Amino acid sequence: RPGVMHVPGFDGYLTPYFSVNPSDWRSKTVMQVAPEKVKSVQVNWSDAPEMGWKIVRNSDQDIRLLDISGYELNAPRNILRATTAMMEDIRMEGVPNIPPARIDTVLRSKPFFSLLVEDTDGGKHSIELFRIPVSNETYSPEDREGNPRLFEIEYFWARLDGRPELVQMQDAVMRNRMKRITDFQALP
Repeated sequence: RPGVMHVPGFDGYLTPYFSVNPSDWRSKTVMQVAPEKVKSVQVNWSDAPEMGWKIVRNSDQDIRLLDISGYELNAPRNILRATTAMMEDIRMEGVPNIPPARIDTVLRSKPFFSLLVEDTDGGKHSIELFRIPVSNETYSPEDREGNPRLFEIEYFWARLDGRPELVQMQDAVMRNRMKRITDFQALP
């Protein structure tokens, strides 16, 4: 019988110890592209399109930073290589428990941030981030001055590879990948 098991020395239900929710068993890795397999990385900001950028990598020695219009910018090669290396292991927090109608509404809205990675095998990977409105479960619903926040600052909802589902991502995971073009220009 599926789901029935015997654990020697244990008499009772295992559900308090093991989750039976399939989404809890899902892999947390959402993007895994080895640095040497990265062909390009592109970031788009919907609220500030001019802050978008693209890194094009032909080899470790031939790696370039382009602004959104395709103009090549000067940036340290080691910083560009480090940015492409950040695509190797991106993980989600989990799958949010929200109604399907809410998921559909979020997916029809415009993401505030998108990350597109193309690998050398022709594979395309994407993460689109959506802000989560503040709720009664928000850890810090106010900023330091006491003004109410509109959105969560520690978590985002994300669509992966254009699929019709949402996952939850931490700001701590995405923060260093959410660069603006000015972040490269500010480097020495």
